[in-house]
Amino acid sequence: MIEAVNMIEAENIIEAANTITAMQHSEFPSLEEFELSSNCLRWGQVEQLFHALSKCKACPSLEHIKISVFDYSVLDLSLPVINHFLCFTQLRYLRLDVTPHIDLDNDLLLEAMSSWPHIETLELQDRPPDPT
Repeated sequence: MIEAVNMIEAENIIEAANTITAMQHSEFPSLEEFELSSNCLRWGQVEQLFHALSKCKACPSLEHIKISVFDYSVLDLSLPVINHFLCFTQLRYLRLDVTPHIDLDNDLLLEAMSSWPHIETLELQDRPPDPT
């Protein structure tokens, strides 16, 4: 079991299966930072990865999440991305730079702020379609 990891940074991920498997079989109780960047992952894989992250034992320790993922195949879906991160009660920094559209209404924003009493930075960006 891996227990001393306090940061995971995954860049240019093409396939999420190995990362998801590692997260499912490790607890990461001291994980403080998680960063993910990819232009190749499909949104279904990204959601599986977010689910695995929320189920590992990092909920009480994770303070910094930075996600940049672009899947232009699902432009028309409004997905509740924020819901995956509500369990991280020590969150101080959340940056989501994603495609598809980020779905956030007043009720979800209130729930998020109640879940993250220590939040200092919240950046939500969704990308317009690629001009190709």
